[in-house]
Amino acid sequence: MMSKLVQRAKSVVGFAFDIEKASERKSGFRPAKEHLGSENPNPMYADPRLEGYAAMLRLGYTEQLIIPGKDERRYKSELVDIDGQPSPIWQGWTIREMLVKDFGCDGTCIRWVSSTGTTMNAALAIQELAEKEKMEFGWGKTEFATSYYHCIRTGRVSLQSIGLPSYLTPAEAFTVAEAIILDKAQEAEDRLRSFGGHFTDERIINEIRGIAHHLLGRYEPQRKGW
Repeated sequence: MMSKLVQRAKSVVGFAFDIEKASERKSGFRPAKEHLGSENPNPMYADPRLEGYAAMLRLGYTEQLIIPGKDERRYKSELVDIDGQPSPIWQGWTIREMLVKDFGCDGTCIRWVSSTGTTMNAALAIQELAEKEKMEFGWGKTEFATSYYHCIRTGRVSLQSIGLPSYLTPAEAFTVAEAIILDKAQEAEDRLRSFGGHFTDERIINEIRGIAHHLLGRYEPQRKGW
């Protein structure tokens, strides 16, 4: 029998990432390879985050994905048409465009919120939205998602420091969970490894796989040799 998700959320806040223009894509954009503003080369690993958000939506994990993000500083002097108004190239809007036009996701369940600066600023924008719309945080209510590497700092620095709980799931776990359902887990994990960096560490892949199994209600601790 095919595995299915055993939990779902009313809303998921998916944190944004840097983007670049890409004429070869329907959306006209792609995830940036490196973080803008770092003194040294600093890879974003944003493609796996975007693919995880797409998998999350295909799985029906949430009723709505909310994406807070700043205007893309690579193009700070440029404007685009958003709902008939000239606007900065907001990362949240851009990620929505990519999910809809490049991944075929349903745009009616994707919202974007403008913010400034850092992930903490994005969290503050969500806190303001939550107060306005009386959103509740918790598993099955409003949760958060971001890249695997980004979860700990986001939880401690950006969420808990302003009084928000860190109900966080790494986006990559949704990709692997979907692949398990489709019997393509090895293919999905190999794709993660292809991005290099921390994804080449088998411990990291094991952790992401474990969270995917938990989403599907089939997690079992590894006890070989106990």
